[in-house]
Amino acid sequence: MAGIRPLIIVDSTALLATQLRQWQEWASFGLCVLPQEVWQEMDFLTRRAVTPVEEEVARAFLRFHESARSFEVSAEHVLLGKAAGDPSQSKRARLSQSIAECAYALAKQQPQVVAILLSHDRLLVERVNHLGSRIWDRSLCLN
Repeated sequence: MAGIRPLIIVDSTALLATQLRQWQEWASFGLCVLPQEVWQEMDFLTRRAVTPVEEEVARAFLRFHESARSFEVSAEHVLLGKAAGDPSQSKRARLSQSIAECAYALAKQQPQVVAILLSHDRLLVERVNHLGSRIWDRSLCLN
């Protein structure tokens, strides 16, 4: 297992709070996974960001990861709550839900690999941490 690189699941909140140097460090440490919804959110921010800084960071990130692939994997679990596509949720809640489902699905599919969730969304981190402490029988690192 020494040669297995960790999976790093990245949330848009973590991307918007960082710059090129951090993205390069993440990529050198593990396999960065960008859930499809995060990719779509970053693309959306290149056109309709609230602040010019968000737009600039989103554009820089998409340029940096032009060849990056986004993943559409999910696994529902009762502890995660409503499904990601539930229209009664806010956009941010749907995004958080899909990231949690992606992290859970990847951890389930590859139990031999450490999954790391990078997020600045405290509620998302707490939800996934709660899920990890309740049902996962392996390490889950959170930032």
